[in-house]
Amino acid sequence: MTSRARALDSNGSVASRDLLAIWVMAVAVAAGGLALIYRSVLNEDVPQSEAFHEYNAVRVQSFAEQIAQGALGVVMLGDSRLRYATATEDELSAELSQRMGTKVVVLRLVNNWAVFSDFETLAPMIESAEPAIVVIQNELRFKDRADDASALLRREYLLWRAFGSDAWNPGNVDQTSLQQEMRCEVLFNESVEARRERVFQWVEFNPNGQNSSKVSDFARRLEIAGISVEYLEVPITTEAEAGLPGIEPADGASGLGAAVDIADSDFCDVVHMNPRGRQQYTGWLVSALGDEFGPKELAR
Repeated sequence: MTSRARALDSNGSVASRDLLAIWVMAVAVAAGGLALIYRSVLNEDVPQSEAFHEYNAVRVQSFAEQIAQGALGVVMLGDSRLRYATATEDELSAELSQRMGTKVVVLRLVNNWAVFSDFETLAPMIESAEPAIVVIQNELRFKDRADDASALLRREYLLWRAFGSDAWNPGNVDQTSLQQEMRCEVLFNESVEARRERVFQWVEFNPNGQNSSKVSDFARRLEIAGISVEYLEVPITTEAEAGLPGIEPADGASGLGAAVDIADSDFCDVVHMNPRGRQQYTGWLVSALGDEFGPKELAR
């Protein structure tokens, strides 16, 4: 090899090393930036998805407009168990209107594995709508987000901030399904033990937790505004009652205990009711609300 060829080869090697060094530095900077973003996400509260808020804010506004036109408003807050246990909003509204002899409009807001903070951005809107009653699923009093679920939601939030993934995007069409889906075939048949494991992955029960105080504050504001508050028991199977963490019922003055016998055969799985269970439970709930809050009590 001539001296000129050796010089060219040496210059090429140096250039390659320089490019490699630049590439390594770029990767390191990018990785460092992602690490900083990830750490910042880990250190902040992850908000509810924009999709969830946007979709339901419109529903709360429509609900408020109907109340302004003279309807009595009933709000229901809960998780997927409440969704499966109760008829559609239109059916509930029609049955309660007939039972109470006046127009009633129902707004049912649910989220899978819900904790109260899921509804926190909607709470001021609910209060401003001036419903006659807000029914809160009893479990929301004590549920906080578990560490595993918090980490998962933070990762999803990070993906949204980095790439705009659908989990937090406004206009997400999956929100309709989240509020209305009640097909038994979408649920898989899991044991109580498997369900218990998933429960603790998603939620933890803490009567002194942040959501417990948030529920209490929300209920206090509603009551000051003259809005009634009820905590609702949603039954599960007898096997699940024995194997899943229990929740102390609300005191008798503010709790709607499910005085209806839902057979284990009336569930899709260990905790979600099938259409037959839903029909029985809805019938009881309509009667309970009608007995507890007749037109005189609800009229404003």
